[in-house]
Amino acid sequence: MNAKTYLSQYMVLNHRIEGKMAILNDLKATAEKTSFAMSDVVVSRSRNYHAMEDVIIRIQELKDQITRDML
Repeated sequence: MNAKTYLSQYMVLNHRIEGKMAILNDLKATAEKTSFAMSDVVVSRSRNYHAMEDVIIRIQELKDQITRDML
């Protein structure tokens, strides 16, 4: 493998890692802002009661992907 091919692969991988890091930071910010609102008003709508769990799972998956990309 010549230097040009190696550097090209490095740049693509680095761009992919940076994109995943940006998504990870957004998910962390979402997880920190999530809160529960207690109210006496009953609202009939379907909610995702596992939203926080989904965010945490996605954060861990992204961390694993970034680790694999760095190796």
